[in-house]
Amino acid sequence: MSDEKKKKRDWVFIGQRIAAVLYGIAAVLKPIKPVEDVAAELLMAHEANRGSWIEGPSGWFAGHPWFVIAVCFVSMIALAVVYWRDRWLVRAAAAGNLVMLALFVAILHRAAPQIFVIDGAMAALAVAIILRQNRKIRERAGAEGAKAAV
Repeated sequence: MSDEKKKKRDWVFIGQRIAAVLYGIAAVLKPIKPVEDVAAELLMAHEANRGSWIEGPSGWFAGHPWFVIAVCFVSMIALAVVYWRDRWLVRAAAAGNLVMLALFVAILHRAAPQIFVIDGAMAALAVAIILRQNRKIRERAGAEGAKAAV
């Protein structure tokens, strides 16, 4: 079976492509206030995090919503492009995605507990992508070792 046919049947690859589209759309919509009011969400998170260990960082994020929007926009667009292209940066992008999701959950979990569902699914996909990439690297190394032995 050709590599292209294997990719079409690989559920992780399909999920990766879907995530690429979703991250691209989310990045473009993030600064649009009627769609997602990031400043209001960060203020709600700060209020919900009062008295907790995350109060300081959530207060800083609430005071700098455009910084958060800019960082999210750049990271989500980069993630979408790398996930879509499926090249050598995919593992690093998936690892960065896990860090980004962990920060989202840490800041927003008290104000928006539903974040666990969506970000949990995206984190599971990121782990699956990393494992798939590791398997591909091992298979490639095994095939090159077999050619060298001949």
